[in-house]
Amino acid sequence: MTERSDIHDRLNAVLRWDLTAVNQYFLHIMVLRAWGDGETARDIAKVNNADVANAMRVLDHIVAAAGRPALDTADAPFTMRLPVIGGSYAAMFDADLALENRLREKFDAAGAAHAGCGDACAETLVADALSRRQPHAAWLDGKRRAAPAPSPAPAPLFGDATEQLNRLLAELVVAIEQALAHAFVIWHSGDEARASAVWTVSFDTMMHGKAIVDLFGAAGTAPSLRAVAAAGDIEGPRVGGTVAEALALERDTAERCRSIAEAAATSLDGDAARICQAIGAYYARLADWLGAGAEPADAYPGDVRSFRRQRERFID
Repeated sequence: MTERSDIHDRLNAVLRWDLTAVNQYFLHIMVLRAWGDGETARDIAKVNNADVANAMRVLDHIVAAAGRPALDTADAPFTMRLPVIGGSYAAMFDADLALENRLREKFDAAGAAHAGCGDACAETLVADALSRRQPHAAWLDGKRRAAPAPSPAPAPLFGDATEQLNRLLAELVVAIEQALAHAFVIWHSGDEARASAVWTVSFDTMMHGKAIVDLFGAAGTAPSLRAVAAAGDIEGPRVGGTVAEALALERDTAERCRSIAEAAATSLDGDAARICQAIGAYYARLADWLGAGAEPADAYPGDVRSFRRQRERFID
C-alpha cells in the first residue's frame, strides 16, 4: 500500500506540472490568436495537445488505481504554478522557457524516482511527459532570439477593474483543472452522464477564459496573474473522492466564479461588462443545477459534450 501511495504521489507531481503547461500554453495560444498570429499559436498547440493527452492519461491511471488527484498541496500550492502570461512576444517566450526548465527538472526527478517501480504504465507516462521538453525548449529559444524588444508596459487596460478580470481568470483556471479531474472520478464511479456534464464544465470554462483573454488581446496586450499569485489567497483545485463530494466542490467553485464575475461586471462597461455578466449568469445556473444533485444531466445549462468521446480521443 505504501509503495502504491508513493507512486501516486509522484504521478500527482507529474500531473500538476503537466496541467501547468497545459494551462499556460492554452492561454498563450488564445493570446496569439487574439493578436492575429495563428501560425505561432498552431506551433504551440502541437505541444499543448500532447500535454493534454498525457495529463488525461495520468489522471486516468491515478483514479483507476484508486488514487486521488492532488492538485493543490501544502508543499506544492496552486498559486506557485499559476500560468505566467506574457504581454509581449519576448515576455511570452521568456515565460515559456522558464516553464520548460522547471518541467525538465520535475520530470527528470520523477523519471529517476519511477525507474524500476514496478508500474510500467507510470514509467511510460513520465517518459512521455519528458520527451517533448527539449525539442520544444529549443524551438522557444529560437523564437525568443527573434522576438522584438518589448514595449513599455501599458497602463492597466480596464483601470481599477483590471485586477478583477485577472482574478476571475485565475479562478477559471482553478475551475478548469478541478472539473477535469472530477470527470475522471465520476467516470470511474460508473456515472457516464454526470462525467460528461462535468467534463463540459471544464470545456465551457475554457471558453469563458478565452473571452477574457480576447478582451485584452483586442488591445494588443494580455491578462496577468502575477498579482493574484503574489497575493497567494486563491483557493486551488480540490478533488473529491466520491460523486457527491465532487458535485459539492464543483458547486462551491461555481459560486466563487459567479461572485467574482458579477462583482467585475459592476466595475466595467461595454463588452467587458457584458462578458462578465454572461459568465456570472452561467455559473449561477450551474450552481443551481449542481445544488439540485446534477440530475438529470440534460438539464445542464449548455450543450453536454461526451466524455466517452474524449477518452477515445486521448486515452483508449
